[in-house]
Formats: sequence, structure tokens, C-alpha cells
Amino acid sequence: MPSQAVQINITLNDWTAVSPLLVIAASVLLLLVVDLILPPQHKVWLARLALLGVVGAGFSTVVVAVAGVKPGFGGMVVADAFAAYTNLTLLAGVALTILVSSSYIRRIHVLASGEYYALILASTLGMMLLASGAHFMVQFLGLGLLSLGLYILAGFTTDRAISREAALKYFLLSSFATAFFLYGVAFLYGASGTTSLSGPLTSSFGDRSLFLQVGLGLVAVGLGFKVSAVPFHMWTPDVYQGAPAPVTLFMAVGTKAAAFAAIFRIFNGAFSDSAASWQPILWLIAVLTMIAGNLLALRQSELKRLLAYSSVAHAGYILVGVVTNTPQSVAASLYYLAVYTAMNAGAFAVLAAVERSDGRGTTLAELRGLATRKPVAAAALGLFLFSLTGIPPLAGFFSKLAIFTAAAQTQLALTVIGLAMSAVSAYYYLRVAVALYAPLAPSLLPPAQGSGEDDAGGVTLLEELAGTPTFSLNEPAPLSQGRTAVLEAPAVLKENALQLRSGMATQVQPTSVASSPEDGGIVQGPLYIALGLAAAGTLLLGFLVGPMLDAALRAAQTLR
Repeated sequence: MPSQAVQINITLNDWTAVSPLLVIAASVLLLLVVDLILPPQHKVWLARLALLGVVGAGFSTVVVAVAGVKPGFGGMVVADAFAAYTNLTLLAGVALTILVSSSYIRRIHVLASGEYYALILASTLGMMLLASGAHFMVQFLGLGLLSLGLYILAGFTTDRAISREAALKYFLLSSFATAFFLYGVAFLYGASGTTSLSGPLTSSFGDRSLFLQVGLGLVAVGLGFKVSAVPFHMWTPDVYQGAPAPVTLFMAVGTKAAAFAAIFRIFNGAFSDSAASWQPILWLIAVLTMIAGNLLALRQSELKRLLAYSSVAHAGYILVGVVTNTPQSVAASLYYLAVYTAMNAGAFAVLAAVERSDGRGTTLAELRGLATRKPVAAAALGLFLFSLTGIPPLAGFFSKLAIFTAAAQTQLALTVIGLAMSAVSAYYYLRVAVALYAPLAPSLLPPAQGSGEDDAGGVTLLEELAGTPTFSLNEPAPLSQGRTAVLEAPAVLKENALQLRSGMATQVQPTSVASSPEDGGIVQGPLYIALGLAAAGTLLLGFLVGPMLDAALRAAQTLR
């Protein structure tokens, strides 16, 4: 018998369900076209256009959620409360990324700004597919789309070897992780007979339970890589350090929110009734992630690496809510994701402000005494560090309280481990906060050793005393200016020594940094806005813990 053609009837509801995705896709195409038209002096409008696309997608997400649009394209894409909550969370992170990038790429003179913003929005499209996809094939499509953009963005500053290394590492390891995810989907299809994720899969697996366990384990590997869970975290510190600071911000908040959205929809949604098959796996991953992330962060003095291991630890805290597998614990994890987006984005925004084009400027030695040079940046970073520690009344405290309270009744061991590791994290967070307000005593600054991850990029005593342009937080000075500073260094050293001997000066101030609108200084224009929004979120999400948890609970209940 001849095979019958399959008819697909696409209705207005289908397009309405994916309208937020269409806004982002249209923004990508528009950016590429406008980039060809705009003259170089007006490239700043590309950032505004990208930000407008993100705002439009957020508005569309709210309208679709309020209207109660049905699932589209045969149930493959949903517009439920869970998709709305996670999409708004990651879109907030993307908006902060664009604001930070606007100042950063002008300061380091990136010419291909149109491609930069287009890649960010293309990756955002993949993230939103992960959050809204109710079908394994849509999830796989989203995973691949977000990864393709990040491969290029991680190595966008091609003149830096460490950036090219970061891109290659992320490409190789992410490709393996995506393959694990796809193999896991194949096993789950063999076990359940479907690739749909709409509601719990309650069919009796019988002798196919082995397929179910293997499939869920492989899917956990693929998504565990994206959230930087141990032991799939090895790429995180190297890629976070090598990638441009705004890209690191984007990876830290956007990718994590999207990958956790997929984890919630798969484990706490479709396979929530089969928790006995996956809880032991994720329990062990959560424990290892919390312990390894915090202990490895203790020895870091490069702040991007420190925050990389910190993000590993926070992934462990969120996994506690996944393992507990109740609507309340999932709601607490969703609230934690929103808080994490605000405080982590703010911390990386400050690093984007101080990072130079050669990748230096983010070690503990180089950040020492930042409050004396740029008090706004130091105060903002201190606020975010306190929130990451979990100090009340900041939002970080309430997010940890919510997640551990929800887990305490059924996962007491995980709760105790999480609380203990949260106490350990106070050491490395507060160590940075203290350094920001420490006096600039040159004798206390360690010399750069030129090797090792802890002392890489440190400021030497000669640089500090002479005030050479190598300490500048902007674009490095021309070679002729650096040669002049070296020739004049003995005279400067002699003068400083006489001042110290006579008691006229107790410390040496570094060279002042120009802050022209084009170079950006430490904090300029859109960067002020990003820091203000992140700080407001870190404060307000703590005061709005009740409404946020209610919204997160409504989102979590749609998974079952």
C-alpha cells in the first residue's frame, strides 16, 4: 500500500506559542542587516537594537503566559507558567549581558560588534527552546543552538591565546556532552516509547527499566556539563577565565538557567514518578558539586576562576531542590535561579569593568584597594559577594533558606552538607571583599611569578611603586609611553623612597585612570545601568521572597 502523506496543520495558536522565540529570531536577522548599513561611528545602536529585541521577547512572554496559550506544534513547544518564569529569568541575564557588553567592546575596540550581539541572541534563542521545549528533539535543538554561539563567543577576542584556548576546550567538551545527551534520549525513547515531555510518563517500564536508568544517567551527564556539575565541571574555570568578561557573565547566568530549566522539565516533570531511577545519581552529583566547588574556590586568587568554582557550588545548591523532587523544592530552586542571575551577573559586570584587553586586572592583587580608586565598583562588588555568601537581608540569604527548608524534611543529609559548604564559602567571598577595602601598601602586594593559576597576572612591586601604565585598568599604553615609564622608574622609586622615609606618605597611590566616554573607565553609561539593575535585583528579590516563591510554585506545578 502506498504510504499516506502526513498533514501538518499550523494554526495561529502555534505561532502565538512561539512568539517570544520569533521576536529573538527576527532580532538576530535585523542585527545582521543593520550592521551592514550603519557607519562605524553609530555601531552603538546595535546594542540598543539587541536590547530592544530582548525587551520585546520578555513582553511577548508575559502576554502569552497571561493569555493562557495552548501548546503549539503538536505539543512540542509550550507556553506554560514554567516556560514564562524561566524565560524571563534568562532574558534578564541576557539584558544585563548586553548592557555590560556595550561598554566593554567599545573599550577594547571590538570591530565585529554586529556579529557579537547576533551570536548572543542566537544563543538566547537556543536557551529559550530548552525552557519551552516539551519534546526531546526540541530540547536537543535548543542545546545545539546555544552551544554554537558560545563556541565563537568564548574565543571572540582572537588576539588573546587564553581566549582561543577557552573556545577550543569548550567546543571539544561540549560536543561530547551533547552526544551523551542524544544517546540518553535514544535510551529513554526505548524505555518510554515516546520523545514527548508533556506531563509525567507513567507507563510501566517493566523489563525496560535498565534502559530508563541508563538513559536518565546519560541525559544527566549532558545537562550536568552545561550547569557545571561535578565531575563535569573541569572546563568551567579555564573557559570562564579565558572568555571575555561579558561572555563569561552570559555563560554563568544564561546557560545555567536554561540547562536547569531542561533538568526540571525532564526529571521533575516527565520522569518525576520514576524518581527512584535517578535520585541516587543526582544525589551523588549534588554532594560532589557542593563540596568540590567550595573547596576548590578556597585557593583561587584570580577572581574569574574563583567565581567559576563558586558557580559550580551554586549548581550543587540548586540540585538539592531537584533531588528533593517536590513542587516546593522546585519552586525554591527556581527562586534561587532568579536570585543567582542578579547577584552573579552583577559580580561579573564589575569584572568586565576592570578587565583589560590583555585579560589582566582581575586578580586579587590587582583588585586590592579598588575602593580608593573606584568606590562605586567596589561597593557594588562587595554587595554581590555578601549576597553570594548568604548574608541577610540580601536575596542570597533567602534563596538558600528557601531551598534548604524545602529539602530538610526528606533530604536531611543534603541539607546539612549544603549548610556546611555555604559556611565554607564565606571565607573566599569575604576575603575578596576585605581586599577591595585594604590599603594599597606595596610591601603587602605579592610579586607576579609568571606561572600558576593563583598568581597569574599579579602586579609587581616595581609596577606599583613606579605607577607604570601596566597597572592601568584601561587599554595598555603605547610602547613608547611604556619605554619612557621604565626609563623614569628609578627617579620615581627614589622620590617615593624619600617620601616614605620622611613620613610624608604612608602609601603610594596608583596612576589615575582616564574615564572618557569612549574608553569607559571602570564604570560608564550602560555599565552603570547594569550594576544598578543587578544591585536592585539583589536587594528587592530578598524583600519580595513571598511573591517570588508563589510565582515559582505556580510554575513548578505546571510540570506535573
